[in-house]
Formats: sequence, structure tokens, C-alpha cells
Amino acid sequence: KFSLEFTEDLLEANKEKPSLYLRTNTLKISRDELIGKLAKEGIKCTKVNGIDEAIMVQNLKNIEGNELFKLGYFTIQDISSMLVGKIANPEKDSKVLDICSAPGGKTTHVATIMENTGQVIARDVFDHKLKLIKSTVNRLGLTNVSIENRDALKLDDNSIDKFDYVLADVPCSGLGIIRRKPEIKFKEASELSGLPDIQSKILNNASKYVKENGTLIYSTCTIHDEENIDVVEQFLKENKNFELVPIKNINIDLENQEKGYIKI
Repeated sequence: KFSLEFTEDLLEANKEKPSLYLRTNTLKISRDELIGKLAKEGIKCTKVNGIDEAIMVQNLKNIEGNELFKLGYFTIQDISSMLVGKIANPEKDSKVLDICSAPGGKTTHVATIMENTGQVIARDVFDHKLKLIKSTVNRLGLTNVSIENRDALKLDDNSIDKFDYVLADVPCSGLGIIRRKPEIKFKEASELSGLPDIQSKILNNASKYVKENGTLIYSTCTIHDEENIDVVEQFLKENKNFELVPIKNINIDLENQEKGYIKI
């Protein structure tokens, strides 16, 4: 349940045109260099505070035809999605599993942060989505990513206790990205009611793949507590070997990040 004031603000925000954000591919170019090249094309760029790869752009048209895009100097990714990579902040030579990877923004971000060292395994259940990840991986010049067709709802015995970091960006109602996908407004409530069960099952499977002292990240693009903190708290109740830890390396939700989660 949300207050009337919050709901009104949310409805107003959902009517606004969403901003477009780029994530600099720091393996190929610095953010300042990229801004310089974009500016020469007449594209208006603004640095995003707190995320040193991020650029907000205006008037960038025909992205896939843009030479800088084709050269792999940047990829398109929302700030909220970039936060997952920044929070994980994996060390070089780590083993990372992204179990619901498509379209690959978080996979390619953590692979870039690790500077092509270690191993990132990207999984999804649809071949057309895996092809999309592969094309982004190739365009960005990443060599530390493996792509696998696997269903996150089925436990993979071969992955148990193998990974330093596991990302579970689970299927959700998408109520945080209505500006990007307005059709979400027309979903039936019945379509959404079973989601927390699916999310819990994926989170439970994901947790089994984490090494001792490893990091498990659960994320969604929705604002419902039932799909977010409620799922996490239920998981923690049933898995005493996990605990929430404070999020240190960004400052975005000071009220909650000390407790180990971020709500935006």
C-alpha cells in the first residue's frame, strides 16, 4: 500500500518521457573521451553523479546505426540497472553468475568492471534473448563471458558453491519501468499474483550457487514490497546462513542501504 501523495507523484512520473542513459565501455574509452566524441556529433551529454560510467544523453537518434555504438564504445542501460553492477563491484578474477541475464546489461557491466578477467556466466531460458546477449558481448569486446541456456527455476547441481557473486534479477511485474513499457499498465492483477512464488524459487536456487563468504544480489524493476523486501525477508528467515550487509560503494538510498537494500 502506498500513500495518496506517493501514488499521485508516481502517476505523474510515469507520464514523463524517460531519459536515455549510456554506460561507457571503459575497456575501450573513458567517459570524458566518449562525451567529447558524442558532442562532436551534436549530442547533448550530462555526467551522472555517483556512477562514473554513466552519461545522460539527449537527441541521440538511430542508436544502432551510430558509429560509436557499433565500435562498442557504449551500451544503453538505465541507471537503476547500472546500480546492480556497482553494488556487486566484483574483484578481478572472480566467478560471477547472472541467472536471469537477458538482455545482458548487468552481465556485460560486471564483466567490464572485472576488466575481462575471471569468468561471468550469463544464463537465460530463451535462445533469441541469448543471441542478444552474445551480440552485445561481442560488440563490447568482452572475452570473459560464457552464455548458457538454463532455466533459473531448475536447480543446477553443477553450479552449487561455485560462484563468488550471483545476480538474481528476477522476472517481475515491471511496475518501476512503466515509462519505458507503458503496456505494463494493462496487465491483469491475476498475471502478477504468482510472481512472488517464482521469485522466491529463483532466489533459493541462486543462493545455492554462492560460495561461502560470497555475495548474492536480488533485484527487480518493480516497486511492490511483495516482490522485493518481503521475498528477501522470507528468504532470510529460511536461510540463516545468509544476512543482509550494508551497501557501501554508492550513495543513493541512505535510509535503507545501511540495512543492506536499496529502494528507488
